[in-house]
Amino acid sequence: MFRLFITVYILLQLTIYQGDINTAFLNALLEIKQYLDELEGYPCEEDSMTCMVNKALYGLKRSGREWNSEVNAAQLNCVCIFYDHDGEFAIVLLYVEDILCATKNEQFKQKMFSDLDKEYGLKDQGPLSTYLGVEVEQDGDSMTTSRPDTVGKY
Repeated sequence: MFRLFITVYILLQLTIYQGDINTAFLNALLEIKQYLDELEGYPCEEDSMTCMVNKALYGLKRSGREWNSEVNAAQLNCVCIFYDHDGEFAIVLLYVEDILCATKNEQFKQKMFSDLDKEYGLKDQGPLSTYLGVEVEQDGDSMTTSRPDTVGKY
């Protein structure tokens, strides 16, 4: 999907911006009740207390599924084209909590990121520089990608 996204970026001469959803899994509620034994180091009044977990915590088996359900409900589950009333558009790619947004209009991106920030707590990371371990350089109508960490191993 990333390659297709990059191809569209080049063909339409867009700029790619990146964002990160803070503690993404915690934005999703658990559908099934889950309980944890008393946490080590957490002061409890009784010896045998359990904790009911309301939100999807990192490390729980269902957390990924619950976050995916939240994303599907918000219709952020695939590469989507969003149209503004002025005909401006942005193409958005979401991978777990990492968001890429390709557009010509930075104000449109700002509004979209602002809306996502209000809903989920999004950190705007500016123009795309790295994505899933791939370093990226944008230069107008071209892009250079590299993986120096991988190359350095060999």
